[in-house]
Amino acid sequence: MQQLSIGQMAALCSNLARGCEKQYMPEEQSLFNELAEWFTTHSPKVEDATVEAIAVQLQQDIADYPQANQICADQADRGALRVLTWGEKATRMLGSLMSRYQREGDALLAGTEIWVCSVCGFVYIGQEAPELCPICKVPSWKFNKIERR
Repeated sequence: MQQLSIGQMAALCSNLARGCEKQYMPEEQSLFNELAEWFTTHSPKVEDATVEAIAVQLQQDIADYPQANQICADQADRGALRVLTWGEKATRMLGSLMSRYQREGDALLAGTEIWVCSVCGFVYIGQEAPELCPICKVPSWKFNKIERR
């Protein structure tokens, strides 16, 4: 066990809300969304959120997946293995996008939009969201368009 940060708690509650949505548990989903919102509004600003720091964190996350997968396999937890599979795919794809962004800079985003799958976190750069998420196979309406500042 480890103590989670406020930001980690926000992400955990948000993910649990999505799980409740998939299990048709609207009351629990609403409660987890409420908790996620509370933790999000109380999260301190991340001062070192540079492209380089994020790229390093993504690589660390990728390196942690084998151990997490082994723990789930040892526990025969198929649901957790499925979520880890999605998470690893999304993390690897995001790592690839970060590498491209480090090489190309803002030119990578010119004339495009950024879309994030609300189910698995897959990030897509393009004019329109993909018809189906390549990771979790949800339709395009499950993608959120990220507004630029």
